[in-house]
Amino acid sequence: THGVNDYTFLEYVNMRLVSILDEDTDFSGNNAERTERSSRAGNAAYVQVTFTLGEQYQPNDAASGGLIPTDSVRAGLGTFFADVEADGDMEHVCSSYAAATTPPTADPTSAVGLSDFSGEVQEFNRLVGQDCGPASVMCKNPSSLPDQFVSYNIPLGFEVFDGQASSSLSANIFVSLVVNAVDTVAPTANMGNPTAPNAGGDPFQMKTTLTASIPIVAGGVNIFCDGFTAKTDLADVANVDIVVGSASSSDELTRLRILEDVASTDLSPKTASVIDTDSIESALMTLVLKGNHSYFAAGPGRNTGDYAMELDDLITLHLMEDGQATATNSKEAEVVRLLGLTGDDNSDSNGLDTDGYKLNGAFKFTIDRDEGTASLEPTAELLLACPFNPPRPEPNNSPLESCILRRDVRGRIFPARLGAVPTAMEILAAPGSARDSTEEIIDGVAENLIETSEESAFLTTILGESDYTKELAPAFARAIHARYQLNGRYRRAYWINPGYEW
Repeated sequence: THGVNDYTFLEYVNMRLVSILDEDTDFSGNNAERTERSSRAGNAAYVQVTFTLGEQYQPNDAASGGLIPTDSVRAGLGTFFADVEADGDMEHVCSSYAAATTPPTADPTSAVGLSDFSGEVQEFNRLVGQDCGPASVMCKNPSSLPDQFVSYNIPLGFEVFDGQASSSLSANIFVSLVVNAVDTVAPTANMGNPTAPNAGGDPFQMKTTLTASIPIVAGGVNIFCDGFTAKTDLADVANVDIVVGSASSSDELTRLRILEDVASTDLSPKTASVIDTDSIESALMTLVLKGNHSYFAAGPGRNTGDYAMELDDLITLHLMEDGQATATNSKEAEVVRLLGLTGDDNSDSNGLDTDGYKLNGAFKFTIDRDEGTASLEPTAELLLACPFNPPRPEPNNSPLESCILRRDVRGRIFPARLGAVPTAMEILAAPGSARDSTEEIIDGVAENLIETSEESAFLTTILGESDYTKELAPAFARAIHARYQLNGRYRRAYWINPGYEW
């Protein structure tokens, strides 16, 4: 992105190209009828311009054109701005958009945008307003700037970016607009006048023409409502079981407490399950990812043969109370309250903040667009109640209460603190790439499991060194494998240490 302005009251000029496709909302099929989008025809394209104003500047009033006068906004497509300007191809896109959408004189057949979408303005607005996109408003002039941040969306038309991407930067979107602000400090400082002038001829009106460009390159367009759409709820594609305790055989495994299908795709509150245990061993948790065979197996109409399920992040909460804390002021009560709060997608009048969103009051997703990853993080409110790795409480403190956050998996890695016992591991992990693993490969891993395996090392570290523990680990892993048909790709299992290092 390249931006030029004549005065320093504008800062941090940026642009981004946005394309909104028509969301696939046909859920009449079944799991086997999954399709990748074969065409992007009819996508709505616009450019978003953002910048900040200095603290002493505010938008001019509507009578004087507002912060960005509609008739000043122009956009064009080409290689060099001078050539596009000379050829008369810088279009007054916001004026034409307003003429086609502003009642009562709206004319929806008016020519609009770089790719003239006369008669299709309503379709453009429908695409932009879909729930799967940022729901941005076109050519909207902000009347106030509480954070001095300006976001302005300029409609371009349909399929404007299609086939234009070039590594030689030969295709660029050019934007030119006037920023019309008022200096609220200068009148008071220089003339003792507490009221900032707004009239066009007044000396403290600040105007500048902002000219900016952004090249159309591969991967440089923010695309919404793309991809292929699942024809069913995610819970029908994969789910999770939690096994509590340990077993040395398949028969013993059937007598353990098993919480089945506990995954929640709608993040709705679940009823708490109370499990009475009296030792680390009896509280050992096995988290099992259960991918649906019919979905992950390759076959006609499916392209999931090389997909794998991964456990990206796992955070556990460890609560300790001495019975003196009341139900209303305890750590547990605060955690339950935060988990019950409604999530937040971080959308506002400027559109959708795609850097992350809150799942509830306790946890959030942070998204790294450059890396294409998302990570699970605690909210600031949860960290206040339950910090990571706090010091051991003193026995003479009353009430003896603590709430501790622990990362068991982070970015598919099992983090380990120096000197601390391990907290999680994958059992019977694929020896190579998870995407290439099969049940037959894991059969071999299970058959060759010995008392010096990583599984045995994990259990002996948390349960203590003994022949019983060394023999328990491979036997328990084989029992889990037999019950869940682990394959290292979409049927996987993880042991989680229920204890804390204290």
